[in-house]
Amino acid sequence: MNEKTKKIGIIAALIVALVLILQGITMCNKKHRERLCNDIQIRISRPANVEVFIVNEDIDQALNGLQLQPIGQVLDGISTITIEQALRANSAIKDVQVYSQINGNLCIDIEQHQPIARIETRQHQQCYITKAGTCMATRKNFAARVMIVNGAIDEPVKINQNILLDDDKDSIKQTSLLKEIYAIASHIDADEFLRALIDQIYVLPNREYEIVSKINNQVIVFGAIDNLEEKFQRLKWFYKYGIRKSEWNYYKTINLKFNGQVVCTKS
Repeated sequence: MNEKTKKIGIIAALIVALVLILQGITMCNKKHRERLCNDIQIRISRPANVEVFIVNEDIDQALNGLQLQPIGQVLDGISTITIEQALRANSAIKDVQVYSQINGNLCIDIEQHQPIARIETRQHQQCYITKAGTCMATRKNFAARVMIVNGAIDEPVKINQNILLDDDKDSIKQTSLLKEIYAIASHIDADEFLRALIDQIYVLPNREYEIVSKINNQVIVFGAIDNLEEKFQRLKWFYKYGIRKSEWNYYKTINLKFNGQVVCTKS
């Protein structure tokens, strides 16, 4: 057998092997598509130290309520996109991925939102603002350990609304106010010192803000949102270097409205 014949034989063998492999994959895929869903594997991830806002039972109830229960259904007939869209209606869900496995399981991987503040309007509407900037529904008989935002908030809040987007063209004031609240709350949440210090944000009728400290309910007169980072830097400098820790309780109000100053009123 010459060299040319050997090469032809090797190529032919490779082609046959490739065809067999493709046939095997096709048959496996066909069997997988025809397999019935025998179980649901739900995995919910959330940041450390964040309260649980969604559990497996919530997903089961949602699937049953929308008649999307996949168990016993042929995998090829299950619309994973429809299930994802339905579950995203839950405002506690940041992201969801639905896919099937070769063993017949349907996997639902969920990422939970992280609330950073709870808004209470004067009309007694409530929602959480999440780290991603969305409005998340509260849960009955349960409250996350986050700062409260209340006061002169008159606009209705919309669950699942992303306050970082200008979706509501007819209510610029609402979007702007919520964006301001988010800017203050997210700055506080991102700073370990401020997060431990601050308990409440209060919105005044003139769109200025007061912040309530956990230290003897001190009122921090913040003013308008302008120079936000510089004001918080001044506040941190005051607590860390301006006075001794033993003197923190001496003051009733701490005023940041004046540029470059921290003006205090004693209790």
